[in-house]
Amino acid sequence: MEEVEKKVMHMFYDWDTERDVMLNMQKCQRNWDYEKWKKLDPRLVDEIVNNLVWTATNTPTKQHEGYFDIYWTANRDVIQELSRYTWGYTHRRNPPSTWRNSQTNASILIVWVAKEPNSELNSHADGTLKNNQDKNRWANAYASVGISLGLTMRVAQKMGFATGANKSHNDLNGNDFWPKKLGIFDDIVAGKKEICFSLGVGYPKE
Repeated sequence: MEEVEKKVMHMFYDWDTERDVMLNMQKCQRNWDYEKWKKLDPRLVDEIVNNLVWTATNTPTKQHEGYFDIYWTANRDVIQELSRYTWGYTHRRNPPSTWRNSQTNASILIVWVAKEPNSELNSHADGTLKNNQDKNRWANAYASVGISLGLTMRVAQKMGFATGANKSHNDLNGNDFWPKKLGIFDDIVAGKKEICFSLGVGYPKE
């Protein structure tokens, strides 16, 4: 019995902390403490951003193919501008029925853009390659984005930050602000890329 207890203790070491991280991740943060963020040493901010971006770009994907691109910024003015084009947060049934998604207006913003990978590694049963327009290839892209988003949220939470994920990237009346801002308008129109999620990271404001 003692041997089993030792194995359990070893396997679940610090498990309570992990549970707290997951419970905190469940909350979508919508208000941010910019003053606390501004007090951070710029060198520390660089390290924070570098580790978050490293995590986002090194998470597992199907056959290690590149199913998404990452865009990020920690520039307050840029994030403020981007946050104005996040209509989609439902708050009532009578028009206008949505608000801007304030989780985007954080201190760091990371955007995941799903895409057709440059490689072609998936085959059909007869050995022929699946082209990158195949629905299963896009399912791989969405799964890869989800894994990356979740693990990046976890790392941010472990650093002591709050997180807010968002999938609304459009104007109130619909326009092409985001594709044009990211420089991927032609790929979006051609169906080769899709803006999937963004993640706000920062200190929460009570």
